[in-house]
Amino acid sequence: MTFETIRYGLLDAGLTEDELLEVNRLIIRLLKDARARQSRLMRRSLSAGDRVTWTGGQSQGRGRKRLTVTKTGVVESVKRKFAHVKDDDSWQTWRVPMSMLTILED
Repeated sequence: MTFETIRYGLLDAGLTEDELLEVNRLIIRLLKDARARQSRLMRRSLSAGDRVTWTGGQSQGRGRKRLTVTKTGVVESVKRKFAHVKDDDSWQTWRVPMSMLTILED
């Protein structure tokens, strides 16, 4: 089943508001489950001392665009949903969600 098939099927189905809300809940649950699965896999494969990279936004002040910044660092500790990573550039420790991390091969 493709995205277009699902999309046009929903548009043509004439669902009520309650039915659309139920579809929305289902999609959100599927997204949360996929993210949780990805986080569990990362947590299992990650340990202190691993080199990782992640991409995040950096605010430039009120009303300005957010810059996308890619950082690298070394994992200090692995928690349930986050890893504490020491940044290579500034030696600042970041609390990074597991889903944002990519392990670098040495």
